[in-house]
Amino acid sequence: MDALKQIGTCWATWFLGVLIASPCWAQETSYVVEFRDGSVASLEIPDHMIEWQSVAVDGRITPQSLPFREVQELKLVLKPVTQRVRQVRKWIDNLGDPDYEVREAASRELMAKAGPYLSVLKASRGSKDPEVGWRLEVVYRALLEVANEAAEPSYDVLNLTPSSLAEISAGDAGDWEMIGSFRGQQVRLSRENVACIRQGKLPEARQLAQARVGERLSESDIGRFPENRQHLNFDVDSSGQEISRGTVIDDEYSDMGVRFRSTVEDGYVGIFSYPVRGGLTEKNSAGGQWAKDQSKDYTGISTISFCKPGDIQTPATVNYFGCFLAIVVKDGTILKFFDSQGRLISEQATDNSREEQKDFVGFYSPTPIARVEIHPTAKDANYAFDDMLFDPPRPISEGESANRLTVVTKSGERIEGRGWRIGEDTVTLFELTLGVEQLEIPRDQIVAVMPQRDGGVTVPLTQESFWGWTSNGSLLRLSRTKGKFGLTALPGIEKSPEEFSSVWLGLASEGRKLICGLEGQINVPAVYFEGELSTVKEIGLSSEGWNWETEKGVAVAEPVEETPVIFFDQPSVANINEGQLVTVDDQILIIDSVGCILEEWNGDRVVLKLEGKELRLAWEQVRSLRLPK
Repeated sequence: MDALKQIGTCWATWFLGVLIASPCWAQETSYVVEFRDGSVASLEIPDHMIEWQSVAVDGRITPQSLPFREVQELKLVLKPVTQRVRQVRKWIDNLGDPDYEVREAASRELMAKAGPYLSVLKASRGSKDPEVGWRLEVVYRALLEVANEAAEPSYDVLNLTPSSLAEISAGDAGDWEMIGSFRGQQVRLSRENVACIRQGKLPEARQLAQARVGERLSESDIGRFPENRQHLNFDVDSSGQEISRGTVIDDEYSDMGVRFRSTVEDGYVGIFSYPVRGGLTEKNSAGGQWAKDQSKDYTGISTISFCKPGDIQTPATVNYFGCFLAIVVKDGTILKFFDSQGRLISEQATDNSREEQKDFVGFYSPTPIARVEIHPTAKDANYAFDDMLFDPPRPISEGESANRLTVVTKSGERIEGRGWRIGEDTVTLFELTLGVEQLEIPRDQIVAVMPQRDGGVTVPLTQESFWGWTSNGSLLRLSRTKGKFGLTALPGIEKSPEEFSSVWLGLASEGRKLICGLEGQINVPAVYFEGELSTVKEIGLSSEGWNWETEKGVAVAEPVEETPVIFFDQPSVANINEGQLVTVDDQILIIDSVGCILEEWNGDRVVLKLEGKELRLAWEQVRSLRLPK
């Protein structure tokens, strides 16, 4: 419970009842509300008293009242576990009961079910009653052997304004509803649709306008996962008992909102005694296996899907996911991330070499993740996974349907809807997922639009192509010019290789990751070939293929079909202050910089002018459009 210890010595659960509308609510405060579907908006919320139950670090609960105006920030998990802590606290109290049988029963219950609440047990040790202290010590030491103290229960987190005298930081808001006002319209707020409420400014609009393509997370990024993340280490089952090899876990952890399946015929996902060394824990791991034949262990595709915690009938999504894999080779195991419509969001492969013995593959996606698949490849047919991390799953909302679109305003609001109409001076949004039927926004207030997907366009993330990164940060898919060795960037626009800062053959994401990783370390020109970066004197493209000369004077020729990553100049990435258009096939065009001009955007299409030639894109071809300043 290290994260909660940092919050303070006073914990809290908060029950907020249904508010009763009344004209006597004179004072309203502006709050930034972050919805679970990704919407971010400023709402007016009337002041009222809330009934708060503070929970001490040892699990003791005390109720109190607070005015809502003193709330600086409230982060809401989907399913807090304060009631379970209350039960653990009751068993701890029963350790001092006069009746011996009650004391024995309390010890048995704690031993069986208190594994996820080690911090409560730890804080309760040192009782003045020798028997209570002895029983707590026995239970705590036994559970510590099989459980992971970092596997925290999920609590809401509350920060109060500096003027407040209370020092309450974490707890449980219970089931609640309130009414807020958004641009003059009423919005019903509840735990089901709200992730965070806070006073203060809206986020930086340009940051919200980033394309919804996600970000790779490595082991060093684990601290970026939310504080209330779920941590599944496969050392204990859902009740906290030690789990043995071969145990089927397909629905074992559904209380945490996660389910497992294997593609192996008659197979299942189960527990291995093989440790993923170097991970957060080094005991059991999990993976696909076959019930009748151990030779098929560690094989097949393991599918990880999410549900509402404790309710396998209600599908859910997360935004953060990661796990450790072993034993790995570079690009030997691939994690595929899918949205609620079954569309591929991204693929991320193992990076480390076999010498490392393990690798953490994580991903953050603004588009909610409904399913993760772990795929072995021809390079590495076996895998095991451990120490799975993900944010608390929340039920799939209608806002995650295929017809969702996003508009970001200059004030920093991100508004999700299911339809739009672009007029000459305004954009009208319909069926906003935060609960408003219709909203009209002046066009000059809009920073970016991310159109809806209707299922008719697939993103070819797995298709290998020629890619080029231009000096202004544009990322373009290339093709060979017929009869020449120039490159065609867009229809009718031909460029020589030297007009790009870098070119490569493969996936857009692979080149992007490599170039961003090497940026600032490249003494250009250079070639990244067979895992090594070499400075060269000259690079050229001839009828035989690519040619480069190393500092040793050795010329190397490779066919164009085997193009490595070649740097003609220091690589550049897009400036967030520029306009930017991202297509569904991962191309990025920087707008109003070095000659790429946004001519028009309307209800049918986006029109660009590049090098004097007009480029028309239907909205079905656009993943996101960030408008120039």
